[in-house]
Amino acid sequence: MELAATIVLAVAGLGALLTGFGGDTWRKGPEPFLQRITRRGWVSLAFVLIALIAGEPTHTLAETSTQIGDRQRSAIETAFSKAVEIPREADGCAVTLSGAPEQTLPSRHGDTMLLYWGDKLQYRIVPQSRPEKPRRPDPRGDLLEDTARMKNYEEEMGRYRRRVRSLQPPSLSELKTLRLKAGDRKYELFRSSSKGSLEISGNSPKPMDAIIVNPLGLKGVELEIAVSTDPARGLKEFKNLVLDSAFSEFARRRYQAVTADLLRLRKTADTTSPILTQLPRGSFVEVLQTADSWSEIATPEGRRGWVASEYLGEIR
Repeated sequence: MELAATIVLAVAGLGALLTGFGGDTWRKGPEPFLQRITRRGWVSLAFVLIALIAGEPTHTLAETSTQIGDRQRSAIETAFSKAVEIPREADGCAVTLSGAPEQTLPSRHGDTMLLYWGDKLQYRIVPQSRPEKPRRPDPRGDLLEDTARMKNYEEEMGRYRRRVRSLQPPSLSELKTLRLKAGDRKYELFRSSSKGSLEISGNSPKPMDAIIVNPLGLKGVELEIAVSTDPARGLKEFKNLVLDSAFSEFARRRYQAVTADLLRLRKTADTTSPILTQLPRGSFVEVLQTADSWSEIATPEGRRGWVASEYLGEIR
């Protein structure tokens, strides 16, 4: 469409030039100006008007192309920041709310549960089993023994009643106040029932502590949470964007993959320079500049340094 508008603009401009060349476009005389314009002049004005109309879409298309380009580059840069492998596949826990305003969730390994962008959570309230009701003792004819047995029974009944009251499930309106906190975001858990699912959003590849926010101080409520994930999702998303983007050629020059088993990232472009870290095969890097046989690169985590250029290759 942009090419067509450019062709129309060129033809109209040429038409206006040829029409006005070699002849009068208006006459001298006392008549009003519009009556003094010749036929040649009207044709020339028509070509000028066509050129003006064709020029506006061309300008608009150019601006639109620039805006699309900026969005594409921004999308690639955002995807690159997440192009790391998540260091775990799944997690889960069962936890009883303690009544604290914030309660850190445990992982299945016993440490703190960590969440990453793109994690999918399934959760539910676990129904608690009702305790067995104490049985009233039969009298045996011994007053002291019967009195002691009844006292024990009453104490057991008291514990039973308190336990039953504690098992009363919270109302949906109370459950709606619970939130899952991951990083600087909070997610509503129970919108319409005692179970649900959600996906962790965000752009950062850094792990986030999983925390239950409990403003009403609910106690005794047991939650069961399962976390599923695709450890390589960030790598896949970035690779697909690089290969399929309208700016694929630009992206392939700017971003490359490590081809060595372990590539040393050094502080400066020198084999005697301190090693900052080692990048495994398949890691994606952004090439900032090259100098002789060295390339200055940045990792998705934001670390910068120098690597041997021969161990970088095109993303395929």
